[in-house]
Amino acid sequence: MGNLEKKLEQFKLGLRKLPLENRYQKLNVPKALPKVKTGDFKKAQMGDVTLSKCRRLADSHEEAPLNRFGRTHSYVWRNEFLYRNFKVINGEVEDTTLQLVVPKAYRQFVMKMAHESILGGHQGARKTKHKILSDFYWPGCQADITRFCRSCDVCQRTVPKGRVGKLPLGTMPLIETPFQRVAIDIVGPIQPKTDRNNRYILTIVDYATRYPEAVALPSIETTRVAEALITVFSRVGVPREVLTDQGTQFTSDLMREVGRLYLCVNLRLPLPSCLQWVGRTV
Repeated sequence: MGNLEKKLEQFKLGLRKLPLENRYQKLNVPKALPKVKTGDFKKAQMGDVTLSKCRRLADSHEEAPLNRFGRTHSYVWRNEFLYRNFKVINGEVEDTTLQLVVPKAYRQFVMKMAHESILGGHQGARKTKHKILSDFYWPGCQADITRFCRSCDVCQRTVPKGRVGKLPLGTMPLIETPFQRVAIDIVGPIQPKTDRNNRYILTIVDYATRYPEAVALPSIETTRVAEALITVFSRVGVPREVLTDQGTQFTSDLMREVGRLYLCVNLRLPLPSCLQWVGRTV
């Protein structure tokens, strides 16, 4: 204990000698975005050429016709700011969203705030669109947001899209002979116990006919599992192949010896295409 306390004191002493900036690792967080002045934003809205149609519709109080999805919109002035009033009408229910129209000079700022900020989290284009359109709008915003997210340097470095290889699908063997191949598994422990203190169920399913067998067991030692398998196989026949999930009861030396000398079956782990069959035994 004395050596441990001495090493701890030496570590603390060495830590005090380090400069303050070297003691702690700085967090890699996005830089703070600059503040937007309301006066500059108003001037940008009035002088932006891409918003000329929006300003004209706001002055004329025109509303877009209702489309087949029950959506319509109009442009309004609120406190000298230009907004888009987006409506979704579903029967008698009307959902309205007021979106601030963003001029071209501030669109990059809005997309950075929604995608690269601490609360943005570099999410995909779809979620970034939903986040922006809940408060902001500009003509062609969906295409701009998609292009911005796909060209994000951080996303391209960290998201392995297109580079993740897929495992080719294998062919499922067709079993025609009953009990040529079976899958076995163990269910449990189950509470409460039965009158005979059984807490586990050994399940067996035939690949060809899907015939099920279930044997209640008080415990799952290798000897009990082997005896239960021999009892079932003595009635239905000895299979050529038995698929398991490589539980300790099925991979022990005793079970391998039983399979080699008495049952003459191949106890092995199922292929990926056969895992669903082992699951069906549960």
